[in-house]
Amino acid sequence: MKRKINLSSRSFSKLQEPYKQHLIDFFDESPPATIYDAVESLTRIFEGLDIKKSRVHRFMNDECNHSLKVATLHPDAWSIEFFFF
Repeated sequence: MKRKINLSSRSFSKLQEPYKQHLIDFFDESPPATIYDAVESLTRIFEGLDIKKSRVHRFMNDECNHSLKVATLHPDAWSIEFFFF
């Protein structure tokens, strides 16, 4: 027995084709850009668009196979000595 899916009540993706193409072009032009930069660019170009960083991140990972790394900051050596001595 096949499961029926109610597509009429399913919310549509906010990341439509023009937005996806803009993101692809954006990261092609500036590869070191961040997700925050991409969201800012989308909302600046497409006025009224309200999209979360997580949705853009999911699109970049799943559909573009573009992994984005998170920077891990480590304290300087002098800071450690300052706090422990």
